[in-house]
Amino acid sequence: MTPSGQYAWCCGGGGVITIPEYEEVRLASGKPKAEQIRESGAEVVATACDNCKLQLQDLAEHYGLDVSVIGVVDLVANA
Repeated sequence: MTPSGQYAWCCGGGGVITIPEYEEVRLASGKPKAEQIRESGAEVVATACDNCKLQLQDLAEHYGLDVSVIGVVDLVANA
């Protein structure tokens, strides 16, 4: 995905923002990542972070992304 590395968009789910009271803020802050995923055309998004995995799954559902979100361990195990 571009941008990547140090310029990559955060998923928006860091810290305790994953609690239900912050859902609106969390989903809004993750919108740039959702758009980045959509533009990439990816079918699978893998992350090593469980917090990011939960956030990316929520973003996929909220923004209607047709992607599977999995952990890196799952990706390797299924290779």
